[in-house]
Amino acid sequence: MPRWRRPAVYLLAMAALLTAACGPADETGEAAAPPPPDPEPVIAAERAFSATSVAEGTRAAFLEWFAPDAVSFGPGPIRGTEHIAAWPPGGPTLEWAPELAEVSADGRMGYTFGPYRQALPGGATAWGHYHSMWRRDDEGAWRVALDIGTPHGPVPWPPESVATPAPTATPAPEAVRPGDGRADLLERDRAYGAAYASDGRDAAAETFIAPRARVSRTGTPPWPSRSDALAAWADSDEQLTWTPDGAGVADSEDLGYTWGSGTLGGAPMSYARFWRRGPEGAWQVVVEVVASHPPPPPSGN
Repeated sequence: MPRWRRPAVYLLAMAALLTAACGPADETGEAAAPPPPDPEPVIAAERAFSATSVAEGTRAAFLEWFAPDAVSFGPGPIRGTEHIAAWPPGGPTLEWAPELAEVSADGRMGYTFGPYRQALPGGATAWGHYHSMWRRDDEGAWRVALDIGTPHGPVPWPPESVATPAPTATPAPEAVRPGDGRADLLERDRAYGAAYASDGRDAAAETFIAPRARVSRTGTPPWPSRSDALAAWADSDEQLTWTPDGAGVADSEDLGYTWGSGTLGGAPMSYARFWRRGPEGAWQVVVEVVASHPPPPPSGN
C-alpha cells in the first residue's frame, strides 16, 4: 500500500476509540454505557496488508505490517521478523480477504480471519484460510501479532461480507484479576488440554469452545461452529496433545490468544487459539487453528 494512504487506517482507529470513550447521557443525565468498539479499523488494516502484498510482494508486506515480535509459523512457531527478511523478493502473488473480525473492549487488539489465494507457476492457485491477531501500538498503528494459515481447496472469492460477532457482556470486576489475564489464559489453555486428555475431545470442546467458534484444520475449509466441527469429527479418532508456548491479552482483558505445538494423531502440529472472556470471567475459544506439519522430504538414500 502506498505510504501516503496509511494515515487513513490510523484515523479510523482513533475515531473508533473516541466513539467508544464518550457515550451519550441517558434520561437521568448519567453517561450511558459506551457502544461496542468498531471493528472497521482492523478490517481496514487487514485489507491494506493484503493490498501491500499484491503491490509490493509478500516479503515487503510482512516486514511492513508484522510487529517486531510477531509470531508466525514455518511450520513451527517462530518469534520475530528476522526470518522474513531472509525471504527472496518477488514470488507468487498472495492475497487474502477478511470474513470475520472482532476487537477488544479497549479497541487495541483484534483478530481477522478469512480465505487466501496464491497464484502459482503454471496457472495453478493455492487456497487456504489465514487467521491473524492484531494489536494497536502506542502510535496508533495496527500491527500483526500472530499469523497462522491452513491450506485447503478452493472457496468462493471474495467473501460476501465481514461478520462481526456481537460482543459478550463485560465480565464483572470480581471475575477478573487485573493484570493477570495472560497467566489466566495460559492456565485456561493448559486446562483445556488436561480436560481433552481426561474427559475426551467432545466433552472438552463443549466446555472450552464457544458455540459459534470457527474451527480450522489443515485440508478442509473452517467449520463455522462448534457443533459443525463435532459433527465432522464424529467418525474420526482425531486426538490432540499440546503445550502452549505463549499468550497475549488485551489490556481490557476480554480478548486474547495462545499458541504452541503438539501432535495431531501422533504427527507434529502447531496451533493458535483466539479467546474471548465471558460474563462470568471464563475464557472460551472463538477461533481454533490446528496446522499439521508437512511430512519431511525423502532422505534421498
